Amino acid sequence: MRRTPSNLNPIDYLTARKFPLATASIAALKIKDSQLAARHREAVRAAEEYKKELRLKSPAEIADLVQEERQKEADEAATRAQKQEEAHFFNRPAATADFNLWSRTAYWTLEEAVALSFGKSPKVVNWSAIKSFSSVSPFVRRYAEVLDLATRAKKIGQLYDTVLPGFFIGWARRYDLDFPQELEAMVKARGRQIGDWKTLYDDEVAAHAKTRDAFKVETEKLFEWFKEQQLQLSAQYRQKIEAQERQISDLAAQLAARPPVQPEKPLPTRERESLLKIIIGLAMEELGYDPAQARSPIPGEISGILQRRGMNLSDDTVRKYLQEARELLP
Repeated sequence: MRRTPSNLNPIDYLTARKFPLATASIAALKIKDSQLAARHREAVRAAEEYKKELRLKSPAEIADLVQEERQKEADEAATRAQKQEEAHFFNRPAATADFNLWSRTAYWTLEEAVALSFGKSPKVVNWSAIKSFSSVSPFVRRYAEVLDLATRAKKIGQLYDTVLPGFFIGWARRYDLDFPQELEAMVKARGRQIGDWKTLYDDEVAAHAKTRDAFKVETEKLFEWFKEQQLQLSAQYRQKIEAQERQISDLAAQLAARPPVQPEKPLPTRERESLLKIIIGLAMEELGYDPAQARSPIPGEISGILQRRGMNLSDDTVRKYLQEARELLP
């Protein structure tokens, strides 16, 4: 159906919409047979009758009819455009991408990635093949917009012309661009990480901040625990010090209460020599001590006798006194 001119008055517009054959000239129709001519004359007559009916209606009723007819005309135009769009080769089933194949590839070129973002096979759909349709196809215009975004992203290092599948998907998600969920799921199933460098960086920063905050909380808890332990130990040491100070004070008081110790007086020389003579005389007479022997066992025997009697005196001490006594021998 041809488009009705929008500059017609409401009644002519409604008549042209209802009887399009009546508004066309015979020359434009190129009528060559009598049947078509008769149909044209009948349409003209019916159109005049319809105009008479419309003139009897109120302006509000005419406005409602025009609005309804405009909507019908817009719907018809959209339907025609949709059919034309579906008829293009890039919207036919043969242009659909094989997701299983493309999810296995190690990398995509930038234009392959753009085609796959629309679910199209890069081998069928590419800019050189579809650019001539940019004036008539909404798909081609949208394809050109996404390709331009990807090309600009490549120039500043957000994307590369041989791009990892997960990297491109992450970039598309970051900028709210459509991408087939089925293909994304297959890429994930292959063990590919989804995320562009900015997203991965932001995730790493967030994870670091989370770890840092957790470390800060644990450090504060540990500091509080150490502080509590320090207070407890300080209290314990303070109690011990106070107890020791009281004990020292008591001992000092007891010591002060004792009478002063008189210093021991040394033996007079005569008495000392007499005792030494007795010791060496008994040792020679009773134990067979020989003053001339360089290393006598007698001092050891005397030390043993004293120990058995509960008096400890070393061999060297006994030997020292015997040597002193030896000087007193005649």
